[in-house]
Amino acid sequence: MKKVMALLLTATMLTGMLTGCGDKASESAADGKNQESASSASQGSDSAAPSSYDGEQVAYISCGDGDPGTLDPLAAMSSSRHVCIMEVCERLFGYTEDGDLYGVLAKDYERDGLTYTVNLYDYITDSAGNQMTASDIVFCLDKMVEKGNTSALNFEKYEATGDYTVEITVNNNNVATFENSIAGLYFVTQAAYEASSDDMSVDPVGTGPYKVDAYETGSTLTLVKNENYWQKPELCKALEQQANTEKIVYSMITEAAQIVVGLETGALDFAFVDFSAAERFGEGGEAANHFCAEAIKTWGGNALFFNMSDKSVFKDNIALRKAVLYGIDRQAIIDGVFEGHAINPKTYGQTRYPDADPNWDNEDYFEYDPDYAKECLKEAGYAPGELSLKLMFPTSSYCNSMAEIIQAYLDMIGIKVEVLSYENALYNSYKTDPTQYDMMFNGSGGPGTITRIWNNQLNKNIYTSDGAYCAGFLNDPHLQELVETASNVDTNSVETTSAVHDYLIDQAYLMQLYVEEKCVVYNTDKIVKMCTNIDARQVPGASIYVWN
Repeated sequence: MKKVMALLLTATMLTGMLTGCGDKASESAADGKNQESASSASQGSDSAAPSSYDGEQVAYISCGDGDPGTLDPLAAMSSSRHVCIMEVCERLFGYTEDGDLYGVLAKDYERDGLTYTVNLYDYITDSAGNQMTASDIVFCLDKMVEKGNTSALNFEKYEATGDYTVEITVNNNNVATFENSIAGLYFVTQAAYEASSDDMSVDPVGTGPYKVDAYETGSTLTLVKNENYWQKPELCKALEQQANTEKIVYSMITEAAQIVVGLETGALDFAFVDFSAAERFGEGGEAANHFCAEAIKTWGGNALFFNMSDKSVFKDNIALRKAVLYGIDRQAIIDGVFEGHAINPKTYGQTRYPDADPNWDNEDYFEYDPDYAKECLKEAGYAPGELSLKLMFPTSSYCNSMAEIIQAYLDMIGIKVEVLSYENALYNSYKTDPTQYDMMFNGSGGPGTITRIWNNQLNKNIYTSDGAYCAGFLNDPHLQELVETASNVDTNSVETTSAVHDYLIDQAYLMQLYVEEKCVVYNTDKIVKMCTNIDARQVPGASIYVWN
């Protein structure tokens, strides 16, 4: 079977939730406003207005995840480095907003069992003029494995079978193994990488439409347009192949209040902000004349898992599990913790995935029913006030708030809850100790297929090295069979994923609590539309500016 990826991306994932996004950008340019530049604003200007277009095509972007520490594109990837290098270095394939692969360095691929033959363009050059061939791909994969880049570890073997052809064999037949792995890897030429004295940690040389101009660790990263970009204009369909501004300046500011100040003073033209802080930028806000605030969907969220170990009260008690799940109001969590800015899910994951059934949105998914929850508690063998449970979660403001809401709701049906907050390292350690909790918050997400989430948490052969159990010590042979069938590249379908979805509900094994949304704010005196990709990461090169 040969699959040729469509190169056309049809939209940018931005879904307007907060209004106040009129055509003020064009009006501002026409009015010829000449406010202080972003560079002077960042040095302490007391101006309350953002910078407008003054003839210099530059976008000031917040890298809210902080400084990546190194820009090495072959090292184990971090979220902040993804943001900083996606315009400089390129992937073989990326995801469209619908979860399909599209080619960047690669034209297409062919699959034969576990082996994927990747066909490269035969005219790729990096910003230093080095030509990229199949041997460069193999070199990069070798380095990634050496550096512990986990995505590359899913490849059993790989070899160049021609100047522009690479064969990659994955180590399992899961539907998302090749796609998820390959879409997270960036490639460079061996010549450029070996010419770097520090593994490209400061000045990566890539094949992208931008190149690094300056990097001040902990402060800013400046990119300028690569005037010799290799791809033909008519084939530059992917978001990260666009270059709509001459310069991009990433700021490493991470403190929420400073990010808001940076937007207002012109030090930043774009940033992710808390929804509570975004009110001033949305319709009716004091800064609405210069900004747009929008909500975008993400893939991440938290689910409530039970401790299903042999001595747990939940092990063989479906009624008790249902009492808990039907006793929690998910919408109350979304309203109280996220101010309404999250998706109320109807499955473990969400129905946006291509192998999920959108009809699940119309079905019951543990909808809040306190009377039924009380009946289930009685059926489970517990009188009101008799049972006390421990709820464990990683320390964060939103997890703390979620736990308090769940504590209150379960108290109303007669279950007492002790909330236990731990730092990440200790939380991850306690997840493997059945004596530490009765329930826990467990995060997951990512684009691709819904089976990606299920495999990571519900496939015991992936979750533990010895295949002993899944997340929450769950060990159900029938669930394992259903997950493996749904995950297999040859049997993955809406029918097989529906079998998993239905069984998880029937057994009341877990419940997705919410799916996160993020709020973006951008300066409409310069930006007409800010673009984000499927990972909810900013792509300033593909955004539309007043000068376009």
